[in-house]
Amino acid sequence: MIIAISGTPGVGKSEVAKLVGKKLGYKVVEINRLLNIPYGREKEVSVRDMNKKLSVALEDNTIIVSHLSHFLKDHRIKTFFVLRCSPLVLAERLKKRNYSRKKAYDNVMFEAIDGEFLEASRLHKNIIQLDNTKDIDKTVESIVSFVKERKRPEVFDEDYSKYILSIEKTYKKQRSSA
Repeated sequence: MIIAISGTPGVGKSEVAKLVGKKLGYKVVEINRLLNIPYGREKEVSVRDMNKKLSVALEDNTIIVSHLSHFLKDHRIKTFFVLRCSPLVLAERLKKRNYSRKKAYDNVMFEAIDGEFLEASRLHKNIIQLDNTKDIDKTVESIVSFVKERKRPEVFDEDYSKYILSIEKTYKKQRSSA
């Protein structure tokens, strides 16, 4: 089985994939590494090029990881997991990664409006959202149980849009004090 893990930067995709890969004996393919994009750097990549390069690297028992993995169109990818994180926690994670205020704001707001999930659900049917705010072990176990037993995890129904005004105030305050 080939699965993909997507989500806003900072939600824990790489760490979850590494732990799931270890438990299942799956190969983990980081799209950024495959495309030679250094960690923390941005590079414009066409979806066509990404799909072309990845189709060669795909084999059974693989986990594909990237905030762009939901744009992949390979029929061999059976399930797309979209990891989620409270925008308030995500803001702290991105601050620790030294993201610029603008880049952090963009990513935190994208999480608050369900951006990754909305993009993924527009393109694919087999999407499972998982909350990775607090319990990475639960996230890992949910994916492992799904792959091994086809056990669907509990439905993610948190509405992060309730944080939008708080995010706006926080980043507006930071901008005005800079």
